[in-house]
Amino acid sequence: MNKYAKSLLVLSLFIIAINLASSIENCTQDWTCTDWSDCMDQKKIRSCVDFNSCENNSLKPLENISCGGCSSKWVCNEWTPKECPEDENLTRICEDINECEVYNDKPSEIKSCEYDERPNKFFYLLVFFIIGLIIITGKELIEQLNKYMLNNQKKGYEMNRKP
Repeated sequence: MNKYAKSLLVLSLFIIAINLASSIENCTQDWTCTDWSDCMDQKKIRSCVDFNSCENNSLKPLENISCGGCSSKWVCNEWTPKECPEDENLTRICEDINECEVYNDKPSEIKSCEYDERPNKFFYLLVFFIIGLIIITGKELIEQLNKYMLNNQKKGYEMNRKP
């Protein structure tokens, strides 16, 4: 295998590793509900549909409530960014999927964190890739240099043997 084929193989493996790391996806529920009905028989009702048709209905909003009140059901997305930024604040968005319009029990949408000045994982992956490339091409160069030196030694030996 020549050095270009080896380099292409290493690059392909690197790209596959990045794609595998970033392609883990879950179905994100996307619920949309009609407005609440007027109070009938001490209940308000509505219909809700998940436009992404996820198999999991764990985040489905309430479709009926008593006329006396509403229970908040807060759903928050993941904290972002994944690594603590220099401003040392992570954020997220929280929504009451029951749309009660009561905010005293709303979870925090800002969280402090400690910024780590070390390089991230992709930096280390890039360094690993470059070292691998150097090893593969370096080995090839050493083999070529050895062949060249061996050929020159043979030529020098043959020149010294001629009368």
